[in-house]
Amino acid sequence: RRHIRAQGCSGRLSDTSGPTGKGRPDQHYPAPPQPKTNGRAAPSRPAVSVSNRNPGMRNTEKGSRTPGEKHYLCDTETRKQQIVTMKKVLILSSSPRRGGNSDTLCDRFMAGAVEAGHSVEKIFLADRNINPCTGCSVCSMYGKPCPQQDDAAELVAKMIEADVIVLGTPVYFYTMCGQMKTFIDRCCVRYLEIRNKEFYIILAAAEDDVKLMERTVDTFQGFFDCLEGATLKGVVYGAGAWKRGEIEGKPAMTEAWEMGRGC
Repeated sequence: RRHIRAQGCSGRLSDTSGPTGKGRPDQHYPAPPQPKTNGRAAPSRPAVSVSNRNPGMRNTEKGSRTPGEKHYLCDTETRKQQIVTMKKVLILSSSPRRGGNSDTLCDRFMAGAVEAGHSVEKIFLADRNINPCTGCSVCSMYGKPCPQQDDAAELVAKMIEADVIVLGTPVYFYTMCGQMKTFIDRCCVRYLEIRNKEFYIILAAAEDDVKLMERTVDTFQGFFDCLEGATLKGVVYGAGAWKRGEIEGKPAMTEAWEMGRGC
């Protein structure tokens, strides 16, 4: 069991903390569990585990789920200042190479979001069976599920359930990679249900000029324009990273972590 540590009301995952720490790819990180009081669920207050008691917080150690772990509930004023709303964050990494530059940036975003106390799931698209859209129109004309038996339907359903969606891709010929475009095309079956989502884009490219990466952002924006209430909240530009590992030490690594922390 991982122990969650926090300062104030922000959860901190001990093995992914800090803008230079490394996240664990392809894992689901739930938010810290809520404590119980007298056998009943505790009131709907933000509960976090802390290593040292902070001012403005009171001890509820009796209801702790983990032996030796203390839970604290923020007092009203502290809660107003520090409470962070837990969100369901879905990260879709489309790099064809695991541990590539865009995939590494996705891990950094994930680490920041976990530290902020959000529930995070990262999916490496290359691990999934996603066929291209055949243009059969079964979904668009007849309102029926896609007849293809692959993993696309499951991933689209996860997008519908998520609050925040992160789309990561390497830049190929000044646009997104084929794996990402193939999946986006398969969203046609339920794209009208992907409503009111916050989107983040993560890019990695050999080019040093960020302006040359804007065409890739424009392509994603075309997808967002088809979705009701979609908001592009931020873009991480991993410029000047071609070979695997060249993203290490770049400003984009810190930017990805901070963007995840603030999502």
